[in-house]
Amino acid sequence: MAGESILVVEDIPESLKFTAAILRREGYRVSIASTAEQALSTLRFLQPDLILVDFMLPGMNGLDLTARIRQDSRLEKSAVVALTAASEPETELKARQAGCDGYLTKPIEARALLARVRDFLDFGKEAPGAFRTDEVLEAPAGGGISDLPDNQLEELKESFLKGGRGVSRQLLAGLDADFDAEKATGTVHKWIGAAGLLGFPAISAKARELETILRSAALTPAQLRGPLTSLARAFHNPSGTISDSVAQSLARVLGEKRVALIGLNDEAADLICAALEKAGARARLFDATQSPYDEAVGLCHLIVVHVRPENLISRWLVKDAPGLPELPTLFFGSPEDLIALAPEAYTRADGLLMEGCLPEEALMRLRLAVTQPRQAAASSPAREADGLLVAYGDPAAHPAIVAEAKEYGLHCRLASNGPETILLLQTLRPSVAVLDANLDGFETLAAIRAEALPVRTILVASPGEEDAVTRGFSLGAGDYVVEPFSSMELIARVKKLIG
Repeated sequence: MAGESILVVEDIPESLKFTAAILRREGYRVSIASTAEQALSTLRFLQPDLILVDFMLPGMNGLDLTARIRQDSRLEKSAVVALTAASEPETELKARQAGCDGYLTKPIEARALLARVRDFLDFGKEAPGAFRTDEVLEAPAGGGISDLPDNQLEELKESFLKGGRGVSRQLLAGLDADFDAEKATGTVHKWIGAAGLLGFPAISAKARELETILRSAALTPAQLRGPLTSLARAFHNPSGTISDSVAQSLARVLGEKRVALIGLNDEAADLICAALEKAGARARLFDATQSPYDEAVGLCHLIVVHVRPENLISRWLVKDAPGLPELPTLFFGSPEDLIALAPEAYTRADGLLMEGCLPEEALMRLRLAVTQPRQAAASSPAREADGLLVAYGDPAAHPAIVAEAKEYGLHCRLASNGPETILLLQTLRPSVAVLDANLDGFETLAAIRAEALPVRTILVASPGEEDAVTRGFSLGAGDYVVEPFSSMELIARVKKLIG
């Protein structure tokens, strides 16, 4: 029967509001708290039938809160159930030792949560599967988050996505500076459950992958950059799918094309093969040792080569490899591995495809490799110590870009709008300009063309803005980068342009 009292303790606002809303719709009397301290204050006047407690809370954690609850004789009959995205074997032991009557593993879908809540209210410690070890609780058929009014649901989802975009962008920008791995781990851990509850399984899965890496013993920015970029971009495209309209547009160019995938690891191959299938193209997998002169390679229309340490002896990537097939070619890899390539190898690529990209961007890069003529490396003398002018509208990213540019011998200047950008281009004559599509980027590209300014350009676009990218190339852009991006990715693209 409904009407029982439930206290929900969770510090992600959207997850807290959503959980409370779906429980209230079932007829439960719900109280909420975002910290353990707030929960203890509420429990001075409340004796709930059930307490749902998130493991990870700011200040006092959920297990310590449970231990405090178990010391209060007034709450002896209150069932305490922990909510956690952790799936390690010791999780159950910790929950039992703290006094929990059970725990639920995130991500958990809304209907599954309601079913489990009912079990705990009806059976308490004897609830079936009180201590669950399965990673994801499946929902019964029907129902779910659509039970909430559309406006309320969309408000919660957009709030979560907006917050995730901002925080993930900050994590990416700080990756090479003051990156706090412990704090990042806590944030990513919370996204696993919140994303699953709100109906974003792709974000939840990417968050879990990143958390696993963050919890490893030794971390380097190179290990984190790809998975963090992938997660950050998932907040912009939470479905992780390619829209039908975009797929049809790309299929007109890529449909029935054969794409040679050279030396790709399993993860990269899965990403690109799935994208190619959506566009009606066909993948052909080859080992990194495959001869570039093999007939099977020659029958393909495009080539994607995975740049990674294991493949550096490949004929595709060595310094001297004359007579390679004259086919549109993309180099795929981490920014660190791409930057480390010899310039002679760099010039063989028609474009760079970064680890962490979304399937839609992979197809867009392949389409551009087919339709755009190959650009020769810059041959004019370096200007302003290979100057880099950045007109990008996210100030939080500026320090990392400036620092990374300096590290690679690029003198970086910043511009705040289109007119200032044009003035600096005229006076400083930098080698490359980074132009934000949302900061007079197209107007600046048009002005560069009109004045025949000798500068290579990189357009900054948001995920899914294929029209903006196409327009940018029609105005003379040499490359583009998708938000959010790391400073290392930007430098890799700059170095590709200037050779």
